Amino acid sequence: MSTIITVYSHDAFKSFLLPAINDADHSILLSESLFNTSKDIELKLEIRDGRWFFVFSEDYDIEYLTSDEDCYIKSLKEDVADGNNEGSIIFSM
Repeated sequence: MSTIITVYSHDAFKSFLLPAINDADHSILLSESLFNTSKDIELKLEIRDGRWFFVFSEDYDIEYLTSDEDCYIKSLKEDVADGNNEGSIIFSM
């Protein structure tokens, strides 16, 4: 099954298809010019046992809009099943 992450800002909307790999790291480049941010951000992810997870970074923090849960603990699939399918990325300056 494919996993798609959609990122949007006031200026852009883009979907990223995550690769069909296992036990590996992957990143998505959120371009400063496309998303009108203060800098490029490398959104880090990893897949373990067929499940995608966000990876902590000093460059940003991810927070869910509908919950106070920690988005780094559960897989993306588990979070979506729990209704946590929309979040915000807070950039570190």
